[in-house]
Amino acid sequence: QKSSEALVSTFALQCGHLIGLGLSIISAGADTLEIELGKTPADLEIFSREISAICPDLEASPEELKREFRQSRRLYFWWD
Repeated sequence: QKSSEALVSTFALQCGHLIGLGLSIISAGADTLEIELGKTPADLEIFSREISAICPDLEASPEELKREFRQSRRLYFWWD
């Protein structure tokens, strides 16, 4: 099981380009991460596919991720 610092580091390496969108880490645990973006990515389709690749444990489809993100600009990740 990874530490929260390792999860944040992995996320930053894989999605560092999101920092320009006002990435804020809301919470980070041993196997969870919640983020919020200040701006919407230009291409939500690519964004939702990237998120699905980073966290394959998500049960939401890319379409559901886009809908959730539009509503709150937050995403919650967990890893088993």
